[in-house]
Amino acid sequence: MDLTNQEIYEEIIRNKRVDILVKHKWGYDLTPGQIEIVRSIAFLEHKRLSISAMTRYGKTQSLAFGVALLLDFGVPAKIAFIGPKEEQAGIIRQYLADLILADKSLLSKAQIFTSGEARIAKEASRKRMTFNTGAEYRVFSAEGEADRLMGFGADIVIKDEACLINRKANAKIMRMLGDNPENAILIELYNPWDRDNVAYEHTLDPSFKVIHIDYKQAIAEGRTTWKFVEEQRRELTPLEFKVLYESKFPEQSEDSLFSLDWVKNAEKADFKLKDRHQELINKLRSLEKNRFKQSESTYKIEKTKLQEQLSKFRKIIAIDPAEKGLDETVIVWGLEFENKYEVVGFYSEAKSEPMRVVGKIIEIAQDFIEPETKATINIDRIGIGSGSFSRLKELVNEKNWRNIRVVGCHYGEKALKNDIFINKKAENYFRLASIFRDGLISIPEHHKIRTQLVAEKWERTSANKKKVVDPDKSPDWADALVYLVWQDKKGLAFDFA
Repeated sequence: MDLTNQEIYEEIIRNKRVDILVKHKWGYDLTPGQIEIVRSIAFLEHKRLSISAMTRYGKTQSLAFGVALLLDFGVPAKIAFIGPKEEQAGIIRQYLADLILADKSLLSKAQIFTSGEARIAKEASRKRMTFNTGAEYRVFSAEGEADRLMGFGADIVIKDEACLINRKANAKIMRMLGDNPENAILIELYNPWDRDNVAYEHTLDPSFKVIHIDYKQAIAEGRTTWKFVEEQRRELTPLEFKVLYESKFPEQSEDSLFSLDWVKNAEKADFKLKDRHQELINKLRSLEKNRFKQSESTYKIEKTKLQEQLSKFRKIIAIDPAEKGLDETVIVWGLEFENKYEVVGFYSEAKSEPMRVVGKIIEIAQDFIEPETKATINIDRIGIGSGSFSRLKELVNEKNWRNIRVVGCHYGEKALKNDIFINKKAENYFRLASIFRDGLISIPEHHKIRTQLVAEKWERTSANKKKVVDPDKSPDWADALVYLVWQDKKGLAFDFA
């Protein structure tokens, strides 16, 4: 029995054959990568979607096909197209205007109250378009602080050239999704010019589906040729080729403190310091428990040997406190052994009260630090941290924890190598960078650690001293790692000048 047209359509929809739909409606043959983009959008397969592709691959056009299809499916979504400037978002709008005019089904749903081809085309190109299905889309600019974004809620937010949208504008964009945060869709398109932006951070966030298409895939799909790509490789700088044709973020610019490769290597490193330390603790406690089963001299020799081995370990708790409602309070803890560091735990909270943070630190210290182990608690003592620092010292003394030293870290103090660094912040950030560079640290895989470290930059002052330049958003996780390896006295163990 032959399938009816309706049955054929339902079968196409059921199998998500966007290639057939796009060919039928607009006569365009999608390539495999474009099919993935269109399908992901038309069928709302992902709540968070990040898309980068080789220049001229057609990612913006593919996005427009996806949006046009979901509008034709009757999805009653409020859609916001946002670009760093209005002209970028307007590119998507113009693609959609052309698709609406070219498809009778979609045109019948668009609320265009005019006649005549030229007038209809003008109506379809408006910044705001509504549909009789309850759907609508609008075009916005994120220029400056993006105040024009306030007051409009969206079910789907689409950002073009997302790497060029600043953090203040991004905060307002995210508020647009607040009416229905569990089901709202965020889609980002970008050319990967720089890492210091929200779009890059999202590529490391496991909640985002990342679609990445480079020149090799584009060649395989017939979107370009080897000859043309090699010609562009000769014409462009290595950075331009990496961004435009490999569609990759630069690994490390000249003013970057950390390489992404260093951070990835640290995520893979496993020194087993925690296991080795625990083994020594167990042996020492077993020795104490059975001390009368052996001679006093043997007991003393074994105990001295174990204590000497334990003395090479140090446990560290590092804290970057934040005021209530500002940034994050971040606590990390780990071990140091012979210039190697291993992070074994972390904690963060968005809203902090200083004394409650102190209570959390004491709780971690009780669980993490044994009486037999040397330990330090390193905490930022500037501003909000000053009260926590004082109270921590009091509590450590009250509990008679003689093996624990509380250290107040102050970024603004004079550097130990003050002929090289402008302050202790720069000195200790460069120290952390050298530890990462030399493969002497093991950290958990956490996208905030990754993004904050690779966003850190440095510059030279007029006095030729090194200075750290933070990104717009406070790098709480990166700061906590700096405090973990904090050096507050002479005898630096690393060559990081």
